Amino acid sequence: MTQASADGKTRSARPLRRGLALVLTVVALTATVLLGGVVFIDARALLTAGVEGGLVNQQRSQARVLANGLDFVADSVFVISRDRATVEALQQFADAFEAVGEMPLDDGRSAALDDFYASGGVEASGTGDAPRPPQGAAARFLQYHYLAANPYAAGERSALVEAAGDESSYGVVHAANHPSLDARRRTLGFSDLLLFDRNGNIVYTAEKRSDFGRNLTESEYLGQAVSVGVPQRLAASALGEPVIVDFERYPPAGGTPTLFAAASVYGAEGVLGGVVLEIPIDTLNRLTTSDRRWEEVGLGETGEIFVVGRDLLMRSDSRLWLEDPARYLDLVRRRGYPDEVAASIEALGTTALVQPVDTEPVDVALDGERFVGGARDYLGRQMLTVSGKVENDQVDWVVVAQLADGEARGPLASYLLRLGIVAAIVVPLVALAGLLLAGLFTRPFRPVIEGAGRIADGDLDVVVPDLGRNELGDVGRRLNALAAHLRAQEEALAAEEQETTRLLLSALPARIVEDLRSGVRTVGDLADSATVVAVAVDGVVDAPSIDADTAAEMASRVSRDLEAVAERLGMERVRSAADQHLFLAGLGRPSAEADRAAEFALSVGPILDRFADDTGLGVGYRIGIGSGTVIAGLLSADRLTYSVFGEPPQTALVLVSVGAPSQILVDPAAAHELGDRWVVDPAVGLVDLRGEPISAFSLLGDRQAGDDSDEPEAAGEPQPGG
Repeated sequence: MTQASADGKTRSARPLRRGLALVLTVVALTATVLLGGVVFIDARALLTAGVEGGLVNQQRSQARVLANGLDFVADSVFVISRDRATVEALQQFADAFEAVGEMPLDDGRSAALDDFYASGGVEASGTGDAPRPPQGAAARFLQYHYLAANPYAAGERSALVEAAGDESSYGVVHAANHPSLDARRRTLGFSDLLLFDRNGNIVYTAEKRSDFGRNLTESEYLGQAVSVGVPQRLAASALGEPVIVDFERYPPAGGTPTLFAAASVYGAEGVLGGVVLEIPIDTLNRLTTSDRRWEEVGLGETGEIFVVGRDLLMRSDSRLWLEDPARYLDLVRRRGYPDEVAASIEALGTTALVQPVDTEPVDVALDGERFVGGARDYLGRQMLTVSGKVENDQVDWVVVAQLADGEARGPLASYLLRLGIVAAIVVPLVALAGLLLAGLFTRPFRPVIEGAGRIADGDLDVVVPDLGRNELGDVGRRLNALAAHLRAQEEALAAEEQETTRLLLSALPARIVEDLRSGVRTVGDLADSATVVAVAVDGVVDAPSIDADTAAEMASRVSRDLEAVAERLGMERVRSAADQHLFLAGLGRPSAEADRAAEFALSVGPILDRFADDTGLGVGYRIGIGSGTVIAGLLSADRLTYSVFGEPPQTALVLVSVGAPSQILVDPAAAHELGDRWVVDPAVGLVDLRGEPISAFSLLGDRQAGDDSDEPEAAGEPQPGG
């Protein structure tokens, strides 16, 4: 079939070829759009579920932490109130307080106390009103000797044990009881400890602030929480149970939001008075902000966790306020809050007890339900939010976890962009292929068909004979090129398979890689006793003398050196970061994991010494070793994230964080497993980030190393567990 051209010549008409190419193009475009749409819908649902699940876990975890913390506070104040030493101390302080009430200050000391207040020696109340000196003789006597005449500055007055000018019975009682009471208060992490007698007189404070010596009825100085809330709650508590009074701005603490825990103190004659513990807002902020490590705990760039009370005011600080105060105040003003809200936040330096949070998630949670979904937050931002109550009958708090909607759904926008790029590339390629295939289908000569059939059967060595300089010949040559291209692809795929296996082995244990390459998708691992070694390398990433690329290259070299030693000792690498590494010994093995871990730990120093000699960098290390039951495996077979869970890795990381340079710390469980071969000594004075003491041992050396060891043999030294 032919048709005339403009110059009178004829040319072959190929409507079938054009039509078939068009059909193939439309089919490819339709398939791309449909498949992309289906994948987009599924991805959106999976992404939303994943983000919501993460926020639910964050919210529940924080609510449990707060509930447990409140229980700890209540238990602490109850134990202190029942301690015989506390009972005796309160009796002695009450008697001494009554005695000094009959010892008024002379004119000079009385004037000095008034000047002390007038000159700002007492913390500002935070309410705008300047505090005034007490009127009672006992309060004035005590505040002069322990505040005005105290040689230590505010915040350090608890260091005064014996007041130089106090020759009263109170001075004797204070010198005898203050060290133990203050030590207990500091050990438990509370900001102050108060004792009041049966008449409501505050007869003792650890921090010696303006509440010292005053009576609980003086609400204008003490605030409603202490002067009203504590007495009322104690009077209503059954059998002297401890009580917790919600955060309030406490004037003697400079207006700092403070939580109070109190319990009655009983003696032979009944109620002697009570004890009050103070918990500052900073304690709650450290929990809700994870010490400002939001991204490290999975909250991304915009996520945050905060606490709201029944009065719809924040009990902790907003993340945006901590990161960008100016932008936060701008959003508060644009949101339409009264001017005093922004002014109070700026003046007081906190959003706690100032920022209103009257939102749907908070309302739902205060009604006892859990909220999960999208909502506007207190600054008008669209957020993915989870909220729920803190399970504690002493406070009425809601924990809110939220993440900006844009950040939560950001990967979907990226996916749509990639889908558009793929369509722009695939559709023209399919159109071109359609033209070639249409030519093949409309010229079914045997050599071409046979050649195509052999290629389809996997014979990539086929050679279609030269059919001339025409379309059919072009098809034959293209078939030959296709066979060559497929051979090259097959070889490339084989090489890629080998490279993929090598890369997997660099990140995962061999047994995990073998399962993955065999098609197993439900990949797990062992739950067993093992020893975890955490290594922190200092002085490489943060070295001031090298740039970032060089630092990354040197950090990679350190990782390779450590992994080589671990492989030689039969240990598994869990993860390696720029300056922190985690290894596992003993998983799935019958014994000797602690010995391998110790040998590995003692090898780190020489490795880094050689590294320092080669590079000229001053590097150091800290090592933590923890033993016990762990669960090791992939977090998800699709994500290929291998990790170890349980107390040993947590313990090892904590020991690294508190260890001294070049120190190897082992927990008691690991120290117990180390036999007489190893030299260990108890490590004292270790405390975690919350100020709690840590029990650990220092690994000093290997006795079997003899003269070749850098550590002394220390023969005969006591061994833990021995």
